[in-house]
Amino acid sequence: MLEVLPGDPTRVLVPRGGGSINLRDAIIRDWGLDRPLLDRWAIFVGNILTGNWGPSITYRPGVPALDVILPRVVLTTTLLVAAGAVSFGLAGLLAWGANHRKGGSMDRVVGGLALAAYPVPVFALSLALLFVLALQLEWFPIGGDRSIVPPSDFLGQIADRIYHGFLPVIALAAASFGFVSLSLREGLGGSRTSRAGYRDEDAGSSRSPDGNISVSTSLVGAVALFAGWMVAADAFVELLFNLDGVGSLVWRAIFAFDFFVLSAIFLLTAFIVAAWVTVADAVHGGLGRLDATRVRYRSAATAAKPDWLPALIARLRSPVGLAGLVLLCLLLGMTVLAPVLVGTALPRDTPLQPPSDRHLLGTDASGLDNAALLVYGGAESLVAAAWSFNVAFALGFVVAIAAGYVRGKAASISAFANDFILMIPWIPFAILPAVILGGVGSAESSTLGVALLAWAIPTRSLRLRLETVSRPAAEEDREKPGQRKGEGLLDFVEASLPQVLSAALFAASIGILMNAGLAFLGFAYATIPSWGSQIRSSYVSLALVRGQWWAFLAPALMIWLSALSFGLLSHGLGHDSPSFGARNA
Repeated sequence: MLEVLPGDPTRVLVPRGGGSINLRDAIIRDWGLDRPLLDRWAIFVGNILTGNWGPSITYRPGVPALDVILPRVVLTTTLLVAAGAVSFGLAGLLAWGANHRKGGSMDRVVGGLALAAYPVPVFALSLALLFVLALQLEWFPIGGDRSIVPPSDFLGQIADRIYHGFLPVIALAAASFGFVSLSLREGLGGSRTSRAGYRDEDAGSSRSPDGNISVSTSLVGAVALFAGWMVAADAFVELLFNLDGVGSLVWRAIFAFDFFVLSAIFLLTAFIVAAWVTVADAVHGGLGRLDATRVRYRSAATAAKPDWLPALIARLRSPVGLAGLVLLCLLLGMTVLAPVLVGTALPRDTPLQPPSDRHLLGTDASGLDNAALLVYGGAESLVAAAWSFNVAFALGFVVAIAAGYVRGKAASISAFANDFILMIPWIPFAILPAVILGGVGSAESSTLGVALLAWAIPTRSLRLRLETVSRPAAEEDREKPGQRKGEGLLDFVEASLPQVLSAALFAASIGILMNAGLAFLGFAYATIPSWGSQIRSSYVSLALVRGQWWAFLAPALMIWLSALSFGLLSHGLGHDSPSFGARNA
C-alpha cells in the first residue's frame, strides 16, 4: 500500500515528531527504501524472518516492535482461549442436542438464539455488561486484569485474575457464539430440508447413528471460519475493559501513528490465525472423511432445472424471511423519511439532558437531540450494507463458479484468496488507508475496507457447501449430448442464485457490524450521524457513568435490528432454498 502512495514513505513510518533525521536515515538504510522494489521486498522478507520487525517510533521510541508486543501475548492468548472454549463449547453442546431433535422445540430455540445473538455488536455488549454488572450492581470490577493490590498467595492471585477476567471472557464469547451456532446448524443440516437436494447414487441414504463425528466436523470448521473474527472482537474487549494485551496495543499504535508496531501486530496475528485455520482445516478434512452423514449432491448439470423464482418468493414469505423483509422496509422508510420525521435542522440545546417531551431520548454531549441522530444514523449503516452486499454478490458468483462449476486450479485460487482475507485481522486493514493518509475520520476508505472484508465469511461457507457436489458441473456438461456452449454455465448460475443472494445478504449484515465498530472507534465523519458514533459519544462523554443508559441503548438496538434484518433475509433465502441445481423429486 505504501508503494502506491505519493510522497516519501518515511513520512508514514516516522510521522512528524516521531523521530530524528538520523532515525529516518536508519530506517531508509535498514529497510532499503531507496532501492528498487524487488530489493525492498527481499529485505522486508529477510527482516521478518530474522525477527527484525522494526522499532517502535512514537509509542516506545527505539524499542523493537516485537519487544513491545510479546509481553502482552499471554494475556490476549488466555482471553481468546477461555472465550473460545466457552463459545465453541456451548455452541457445540447446543448443536449436539438440536441435531438429535431436528425440527423439534430445541432445534427451533437454538436456531432463534443463534440468529438473535450474532448481530449484537461486541462493543455495545461490553458496555452493557460494564454498566449493569460493574457500575450498577458492583458485582465485578470495571476494568483491568488484576487488583491494584493483588493477593499474596498463588491461589488468591488465580482467583483474582478469574474475577477480573469473567466479564471480558463473557463479552468475547458472546461475540462469536451466534456465528458459531449458525455455522454448526448449517454444517449439520439445521432442518430436514435445509440441505435439500439430490444425493449421489453412490452415496445412498445411509446415515451414521452416531452424530458426534458430524458435530465435531462442523465445530472444527467453525473454528477455522471465525478465528479472525474473534481476534478482531478481542481488540474491542481489551480496549473497553482496560486490559493490557495485544488488542489494546492496536489502538495505542494507531493513534500514536506507530506504523512498525501496528505492522508487527498485523503480521503476528495474521500468522497465528493462518496457523489456526490451517490446523483446523486439516482436522476438519480428516473428520469429514469419517463422517458418514455428509450428503453429496449432484450438480446443476445433471439435476432437474429448478423453478428457483417461485421458491425464492416462497422463502421470502416464510416467517423468518418476512420478518427480515419487514424490518428492512421499516429501516429504509425511517431513513428516507428522516427529514419529514425529525426535520432537516438539528439545533443544539443543553448537553446531556435527560429524556423529555422536547427530547425523547435526551441530548448528547454536543447538545444534539439523540432521537434525531438516531433517525438520521441509519443511512451510514445502509450504505455499508449496500457496499458489502454488492461486493459479496459479485465475488460470490466467482467463488461459486470456481468451486462448483470449474474446479481445479480456479477453485484452488479462489479458496486461497478467500482464506487469505479470513486470516487478516479486519480492524487494522479496514482503517489502514485512513491512518496512512492521515484521515482519521475518512468514511469512504473505511466503508470500502469493510466491503472488501465482509464477504469472506459467508462466501467461504458458500464454497464449503459447493464442495459437497460430487463432480464439477463443467465436466458433466461436456458429457451431456447436445449441450450448447455456455448453456450449462448459465443453468448453474441461475441455480446458484438463491444461495449467492443468501451469502451476500449475510455479508451486508456483517458489514453493518464492522461499520458500526469503526464508527465507535472514531473512524467516521463527525458531521455524518451514525449509530456507532452515538455510542462512542455516550462512552467518551461518560454518559453511561452518569446513568444515562438511554443514549447508549437506543443506537445499540438499531445496530442490532439492522444487522438482524439482513440476517433474517439471508437465513430465509438460504434455508430450504434450491441447492445448486438440485430440487426435491
